Amino acid sequence: MNRKSVKMDMETKLVYDNIYTNAVMFLRRAIKELITSSGDHLEREQAVIACIFIQMAVELGFKAYLIKTKSLTSILRDKHKKQTIEELLEEFEDGTLQTKTFEELKRMIVADDQLFDEERLEYINDFQRYRNQAVHFHLRLVQGDLFDLRYDLVYVLVHVVIPVLAEISLDIESPSDFYQECLDKNDYLTLIKFEPYVYEMKKVAEQHSQFVYHCIECNEKTYSVDNEICYCCNLQFVNAGEYVKCPACKTPKSVIFDHNNIAINENVMNGLCLNCGERCKVFKCPSCEVATPFYYEIDLQDTCYSNRCEMES
Repeated sequence: MNRKSVKMDMETKLVYDNIYTNAVMFLRRAIKELITSSGDHLEREQAVIACIFIQMAVELGFKAYLIKTKSLTSILRDKHKKQTIEELLEEFEDGTLQTKTFEELKRMIVADDQLFDEERLEYINDFQRYRNQAVHFHLRLVQGDLFDLRYDLVYVLVHVVIPVLAEISLDIESPSDFYQECLDKNDYLTLIKFEPYVYEMKKVAEQHSQFVYHCIECNEKTYSVDNEICYCCNLQFVNAGEYVKCPACKTPKSVIFDHNNIAINENVMNGLCLNCGERCKVFKCPSCEVATPFYYEIDLQDTCYSNRCEMES
């Protein structure tokens, strides 16, 4: 995302690191609550706990982001304005440092950086209502609500928590990269098979890619040919593959083959269609660099394969 960052002194960096670490901790706990749910809906207790943990991750994420892009004082109450950084650090360590309200933090991020569009803001506001009702009142959730809530909470994780903590751009990067780093292996492997997460990654891939096909690793339709990453399991083929139209299903740029090693393999490699699963071979002319999928050599009789144009160049 390459957003602006301010140079932090040692004291500010200490505060930032603590806040960021706690945000990731609450994020991990929220994900664990979500992925350990049995059946196709959350239990009410899981829903309440997940809401609280995600809210904490969001609020701490906002604070960390504003410290990094603005200053430590940007998140503090006015009473701290005239204090030195040493005094602020002392209050932080004593637990007496007072920060602005969540609404104030949210307004600062929305106004200055435009991280969130109208849809994301609507989800944030809805989520806040869920959380407030869960903590302060009796949150009445029927089974249908508990089913939908899994998807709503995953949306907040992907489109709210990720932009402030990982600072990634979803059109060129996968949020799974961030989760792979901050979650333990078992939780990560469970997350990328968790239906609400897969559903959201399918939407993200479709929104930011012209060609989206099945991933050869997780088999979900979340692999972006444009960016050469799987938005679900984070498989990456950057500069490792090339794509041609499938001879079977006629889908454009769906047959992947290894273009790096094709020259040492008599310019022929095995290919796999990520759309229909068809296997074929691919010839790439070393002279004109045109790649052609085929089943039998006779299929290439009208191409440069039969004419050996590389021998004439």
